[in-house]
Parts: sequence; structure tokens; C-alpha cells
Amino acid sequence: MKKTKDLAVRYNTVCNEYVVAFCNAYGIALDTPDIWVAGNVGTIACIGDLFLDFNSVIKYAVDNDLKDYDELLRWYDYTLFASEFNQPIPNFDSWCKGCPRLSEKEQESLKSLKKNLFDAIESCKNKTQGNHKNNK
Repeated sequence: MKKTKDLAVRYNTVCNEYVVAFCNAYGIALDTPDIWVAGNVGTIACIGDLFLDFNSVIKYAVDNDLKDYDELLRWYDYTLFASEFNQPIPNFDSWCKGCPRLSEKEQESLKSLKKNLFDAIESCKNKTQGNHKNNK
């Protein structure tokens, strides 16, 4: 039992060392030691406003000596966009290797189409709500 506990302690220590190395590489202030979501070390870390998977982002970035914070944010923002618009969501490894993705112009086009759709829906809703109020 003691060996298992020692192994768990070493794992937690190494995971936390990776986070420190990641934050140092990207110039991110690590303002709290309580970064692991639900206290599950080695899973998802909340660093600043970002929720990052340990293996596919933090460990990958450290192991590959990645340091471009702006590129990290471009990937992160793209994953949010892709999720919202039902597009393939690239992992960080694929992103860094130049996977296919929509251009900023294509992204803006989809955002504009969505806004126009919601505006049209709201306009129709306002028309029909007005008619229902007048018919009562």
C-alpha cells in the first residue's frame, strides 16, 4: 500500500512540475496552487481563464518546447468557435502541425450568418407576439 501511495505522490509532483514548466514557458502567472478541476491532478487544469487537458496540451507543449502564447490562444479560441459551429475541433498537437481549419474570413462569415439568423428569428417572434397580444 505504501508503494502505491508513494507512486501517487510522485505522479502528483511530476504533474505539478509540468504545470510550472508550462506556465514559465508561456509567461503565465500561476496565481493559485489549486489549479486541477475537481482536485483531480493530471486531468484538466484551470490556468488563468483557460481549461487545459494535461496530456494533450500541457505535457505536449512542455515536451515539445512550445512557448507561443498567442498561438495557444488562437488554438483555444478556435476550439470554442468550432464547438459552437459544429466544426471539427483540432487537438493542440494537430493545430501545431497545421491541420486544416477555417480561415478568419470563413469564421466571420459563419458568425455573421448566425447573427442574421437569430436577428430574423427575433424579428419574427416580435411580430407574432404583437399579433397574439392584439387578438386577446
